[in-house]
Amino acid sequence: MTDSSTTVSVSDYSVYQYCEAAITSDESDELYAVKDLCEAVLVYGYYAEIYAGEENSTLPGNLTTILGSDWLTTNDVVTWDNPEIEAISSDPDVTKYLALDSNGIYVIFEVTDTASTYTVNGETLEVKYDNGTYYIEYRVPAKEMSKAFTVYIEDKVYDTYSVYTYVSNIISSYNAENAEAVKNLCKAIYFYGEESAAFSGWR
Repeated sequence: MTDSSTTVSVSDYSVYQYCEAAITSDESDELYAVKDLCEAVLVYGYYAEIYAGEENSTLPGNLTTILGSDWLTTNDVVTWDNPEIEAISSDPDVTKYLALDSNGIYVIFEVTDTASTYTVNGETLEVKYDNGTYYIEYRVPAKEMSKAFTVYIEDKVYDTYSVYTYVSNIISSYNAENAEAVKNLCKAIYFYGEESAAFSGWR
């Protein structure tokens, strides 16, 4: 921690430590209000590690002790009950992915028309290129994961989509060698989205 150029304190801290403190605190503690959200954060972190092929490699402590003995006894991180998803008219011919990094959740759309302008809610999306593919990406805040958004190409609809639509499609139909890891990560994303919405009163 610094104040301008002056170091005021030095200590090691992590999201995991904050979540552990919230989850293990008693009900009267001010951290208790974020307990459920912190559980969702840890579950997401765990399944992100598994998906990346690094199970338990960077997650300290004993998650079973912190979260309880039954949180990892089944592949179902959450009971999938068809969450409310805004009506969409997604184009099945537009290839879409989710990407997660330190800045949020992105929905990525592959594009072939690289000369046109793509927008969402008036925001112009940059056409990017990677490994033979042109694409655009839109960052979705946690509070809007269940909400549909529309990508326009010039003044025409390119596609309408939502994070939860992606999650629902993966859980219901994805089959591949790593399907279990992908589905569990998507369930954890849903778990995090629901707890974020409940904690912040978004809906």
